[in-house]
Order: sequence, then C-alpha cells, then structure tokens
Amino acid sequence: MSKTHNSFREWYEKWQMLAIFTGSKLDDNERDNRINKIIHLWSEEPPPGEWQRKFDNGDFNLRGLCTPGKYYCRTDDKSPNVGEHQIENQIIESKDGITFFSDKFQFEPILNAFPCAKVSGGKVEFDMLGLLRIPAGSIHPLVCEIKTGKTGSKNSWYATIENLRQLRLFIGNLENNLRVIQAKRKDLSKTLFGDPVGIVIAEPDYYMHRGQKRNSVEPTLELLKRLKCSPRCKNANVILTTWNMDSKRIDQFGGCELNDVF
Repeated sequence: MSKTHNSFREWYEKWQMLAIFTGSKLDDNERDNRINKIIHLWSEEPPPGEWQRKFDNGDFNLRGLCTPGKYYCRTDDKSPNVGEHQIENQIIESKDGITFFSDKFQFEPILNAFPCAKVSGGKVEFDMLGLLRIPAGSIHPLVCEIKTGKTGSKNSWYATIENLRQLRLFIGNLENNLRVIQAKRKDLSKTLFGDPVGIVIAEPDYYMHRGQKRNSVEPTLELLKRLKCSPRCKNANVILTTWNMDSKRIDQFGGCELNDVF
C-alpha cells in the first residue's frame, strides 16, 4: 500500500470531505467520483506517527477503558445524554440478551467512546467497540458507529465513510487496540482474533427519513458493493444495521452480507 500523505490531519480530513455533500442527494457522476476516491484512500496507509496510541505507554488509561467489567466509559455515565449516548447505554445494558441477526451469532459490547487516534488538541474516537462470535468459532472485533433516528446527524453515506475511516485506523494500530480488548476481557488474553469489521448501528428511521437520509441509501449500498469487489480494498467491510430497543435486536439493513464477510 502506498503512503502518500505527509500528515495524519491531511489524511483524516480527506475522508471528511468525501463524506459531506450539499443538496438533497448525490448525482450518479458525483457518487462514482467519490467512490473512486474512497477506494484509493482506503488503499493508503494512514501516515505513521503520534496518532497511534501505545498500550505499553499508558495511552489508553482514560475513563476506565482498560478496567475489566466497566463498559460505559463516557463521563455522562450517571445520566447518558439524549441521542447516541442513550443508544450506546441501551446496547451495553442489554449486553447479555442481544439478538444479532439470528441465534447463530453472539454480539458482545466491550466499551464505548473508544479513542482510536491522538490528534493535536484532542482525540479521535468511535462510538463503541464490540465483539462478534460467529458459528465457525472465530471472534471478530466490531468497530461500531451509532446513529439515532430521523434526528440523527447527517446520513448513511456520511456514517459509512466515518465508519470506514475508523475501521482503517483500528487496523492501522491493530496490535495496540487488541490489547485493550484483552485487558478488558482476561478470558481473551490468548485469543487470535479474526479481521475487524465496521458496523453502523442506527434506529430504523435514520435510513429512511426524507431528504438526504433516504436519498443516501442507494449511493451508500453502491459504495459498499464496490469496496467489496475492489482488490485494493481488503477488509473494507461495513455492515448497515438497525437497533430495536424493545426487542433488543440488531438486524441487517444493507451493505456487506455476513456470509461474505465471515
């Protein structure tokens, strides 16, 4: 893979530019242009440097991230803020009874607010880190992007590109990130994990509300299809799902099929 960017910030912001669009929808030409750029960007390694947190340096010693048994790691743990934080808390509170597509799969939330990169003046984090146990017996880290319904931020196109960037960062610092999981779960200390996978978990209205949200679904599915078919995009796997609090279910909405990923 090529390394063409001079700085982490430059690499990071290119994803952001491809995720945001104005108007009610992307036309076909603009969609195709952006998809080609995303394929190229995925094939480039993030620039090495200080963004990579080191487990042995204590870079993950934040908010109880490495504390066994502590799952909710935001500072509003006593009363999670309305919106995405509440969904994160719902999933964590339901951790022993979540149905993931079918009884064949077992989803386990590990922690939320995972800081996947350091940047000057702050941090880059994703909403939740989880694990998926599959029938074949392997265990895959899940890089989770959480979205509320019709009032949630942006749209599925934006959420998917955001999730791809997070997944790329997780893979780019894989050994250190996996050691956080093993610190949280001592029973996994000698586990050989399968490939990480990205997953957007949203309330159903997030995909189908009027305007950009509804209009983004088709371009997003096309993006995921082309990523899966591109030889330049190994492990660029993102699954779109819905979360139902009442039934405690995570179900497929679109994107990669589980049989294709695992």
